Amino acid sequence: MRKKIVVILNVILIILMSIGLFLMFSKHAQRSPEAFIERGFRNFRYFTVLSNVYSGLVAVAYIILLICRGKAKDGTLMSILKLTSAAAVGVTFTVVLVFLGPLYGYGRMYKNANLIFHMIMPLVAMIEFVVFPAFESEKGNAFSLKKCLYAGIPVVLYGSVYLINIGLGGSDGTYPNTNDFYGFLRWGYLAGILIFVVIVLMAVGIACLLRWIKKKLISL
Repeated sequence: MRKKIVVILNVILIILMSIGLFLMFSKHAQRSPEAFIERGFRNFRYFTVLSNVYSGLVAVAYIILLICRGKAKDGTLMSILKLTSAAAVGVTFTVVLVFLGPLYGYGRMYKNANLIFHMIMPLVAMIEFVVFPAFESEKGNAFSLKKCLYAGIPVVLYGSVYLINIGLGGSDGTYPNTNDFYGFLRWGYLAGILIFVVIVLMAVGIACLLRWIKKKLISL
């Protein structure tokens, strides 16, 4: 029964990603930079979008693997992909809820495609992870805390590119025509770096929390 639920949730993730991308690429898409909504590929500069696309692509990989193998036990690699993608969208959900929402307004942050990428898809992805069966086939390493450290990799990669881009191109200008489009450096470079460190720790913390919930559910 749980495997059927996982399959359904993965299909839902793929559908949500497709709808979100359609809303962003459609010729009828409403460009709203103040709400972090651009048109086309410009949206891919946002971690909030990239994390959801990552989660959707992992869901695609899971479904393909399931069709090819005819079973849902996917081993270490798939479990790590599920863990890191769930943590990544968890970061998106949390940052929007506690930082971007109060800063720019929740009405903007949950508008159009943002409602999918900032709330609905992250929640579905995190729920899907805690019922995802892959860890069951990993024996003694099933719940190693070391695996939670992988959750910080997407944030580190994104944050590095973000800060390097600002270092090379500067952060002058007003949104959306600025390299610091999230506004993390408005309090200075040190504060910006600190924010990214906190977000990396947040990603690892979310992974640990999801791992803990998962263990509790499996032990029932």
